[in-house]
Amino acid sequence: MPPASPANPYIVGPPVTGPAHFFGREEIIQAVEETLRYPTRNWVVLYGQRKIGKSSLLLQLEQRLPSPPFFTVYFDLAGKELLPVRQVLSDMAAAAAAKAGLPPPSPADFEAGPDVFYQTFLPALYQAVGNNSRPVFLLDEFNILSVSEQSLAEDTAIRGLNRYLYNLITTQTHTDFIFAAGRWMAELSAVTQSRFKPDLARLISVLNPEQARALILQNGAAGVPSYDEAAIERIMALTRGHPYLTQLVCAALFERAKARSRRKPHVAAADVEAAMPGLLKQNDLPLIWESLPLAERLTLAAVAAKAGEGEAVDDAAIAETLKQGQVSANVKGLSRSPENLVNWEMLEQSGGDYRFFIEFMRRWTAQERPLERVKQEQPGRQGVESQIIAPALVAERPRQERRWLWPAAAGLLLLLALFVCLQGGYLPFGAATATTAVTEGTSAAGNNGQVEQTTPTPAAEAPSPTATLAAIVDAAPTNTPEVQIEPQPETPPTPVEQPLSGQIRLAGSTTMQPLIEALSLAFTAQRPNVQIVMQGSDSRTGLEAVRQGQADAGLVAQAMPASLDGLELYTLVEKDVIALIVHPLVRLDSLTTGQVRDIFSGTVANWAEVGGPEAPSGWSFEPMAPVHGQRLSRSLWANRT
Repeated sequence: MPPASPANPYIVGPPVTGPAHFFGREEIIQAVEETLRYPTRNWVVLYGQRKIGKSSLLLQLEQRLPSPPFFTVYFDLAGKELLPVRQVLSDMAAAAAAKAGLPPPSPADFEAGPDVFYQTFLPALYQAVGNNSRPVFLLDEFNILSVSEQSLAEDTAIRGLNRYLYNLITTQTHTDFIFAAGRWMAELSAVTQSRFKPDLARLISVLNPEQARALILQNGAAGVPSYDEAAIERIMALTRGHPYLTQLVCAALFERAKARSRRKPHVAAADVEAAMPGLLKQNDLPLIWESLPLAERLTLAAVAAKAGEGEAVDDAAIAETLKQGQVSANVKGLSRSPENLVNWEMLEQSGGDYRFFIEFMRRWTAQERPLERVKQEQPGRQGVESQIIAPALVAERPRQERRWLWPAAAGLLLLLALFVCLQGGYLPFGAATATTAVTEGTSAAGNNGQVEQTTPTPAAEAPSPTATLAAIVDAAPTNTPEVQIEPQPETPPTPVEQPLSGQIRLAGSTTMQPLIEALSLAFTAQRPNVQIVMQGSDSRTGLEAVRQGQADAGLVAQAMPASLDGLELYTLVEKDVIALIVHPLVRLDSLTTGQVRDIFSGTVANWAEVGGPEAPSGWSFEPMAPVHGQRLSRSLWANRT
């Protein structure tokens, strides 16, 4: 009996579950572990194109994060968008219980509502895994729906799960979450624009050349073909290290070589090119293509029509190709599409020219998606956004739905006043700056300064620091023109309250970020269509952003004058708190505020000047050393040298 033919070692389609066929991503796995070892860091977002290997990476993390201190639970959210939130949480609890050896929770337990997960199940899970371990839920992404979100029930997962999980993340720190995000290209941008930043957000990109070579050769596993060096270089030139495309090409080459010989298959460069026509017909690239908006599809088709392998075209050539193809220049987002495609690793830019990031994608686009065909396609998804983590990770609503209203600002001020007991700083508001709305596809800071100017809004009259809630509410514009009121009909129609929507942009001191995030979370829980975007930097940048109309409010954590060049000033609290940590060899009983100021300003250069030992003084901003295996957050500390 002839020996059995070796099995194809390449995995095409399903996620890679075991370590034998998984290559690369080591730096990401290490970064995730280091992040989650911090006691106060508990959520990570891994985002990237479809078919780039996010699910495989989650499954590797499930196996490779050490236990203890981690108890990992992989859970796939695909297909669960229309289920009630309580049912999805019940299924998550069942998966964790099975791994922890707990009795499975009854779905009836969750009939009371989703809070059962936090109030009842998680305490039981903590006890089961022990004090030395913390649960880590690895949540794979939602599928995409083509229905309107507004037509779905309020308690469906696609409407409520993201909000519940985000509340869970921000209210407890003993459970960690790792999310796979960005099945639609617009969501890749939304991750980087998030107003509530995850503790770690990493783009899952292609493999580097060394990792791609290891994937091709499979570390010399049994049955792997022998490759000419020219064949390896050709595969890498075609796929750019994209894991799915690399596996796709190698799997086809294995089958072709095996059909020629029962001995160990061999692959030459000519074999790679011979396999390409069939591969362009049979692949999952339509899944990536369908995630693109129409403008980006048209641009890719135009570049593919003009550029050969390795060739680049400029904006003028793209515009001319679209014009010749009778594509209107008014297609939504067309002018920004090359830049978006570069950010999404579909194109790469060299000077002012653009070429395809992956040659395989260029060939497929030229053959399977010529411009004439793309013109007949429908735009990318227009319905519900895939909500995985929080509204912060969802692409902006269409521009016509955004409205920035004074009641939204007044409501935020109300919430700020309720937290006057917390530490923070000042909120200077633009006195007569124009209200701005970020154009679709740009970041919260205004991508390259591209903002749409709307009608200037008169400034509110600034209340004093001790203003009552009523005074803050009354701080709405008062200099509006007098309007003649028409007589009301005997039976006036019942007014329909329009939900507030739009965006409030904040910029400035990161010292105030925890306070603002807590207030924003409470505010958006009642006004989910209002997005509050914070760009953390420093007090000076916050003030400048308000003056230039790039922010609606600046966050300042320092003493401020009573008037500030036409900006309205709202004092929230009076003090901030810092901790000064000195080296154990610097024996000091106490330091006055003035002495601390002199150390940090350099006036005091020796500890002896403030009652310490004879040694130079100074300060540094460094990560503290691990304590009992737990890495602590960065802290300001003083040392001997």
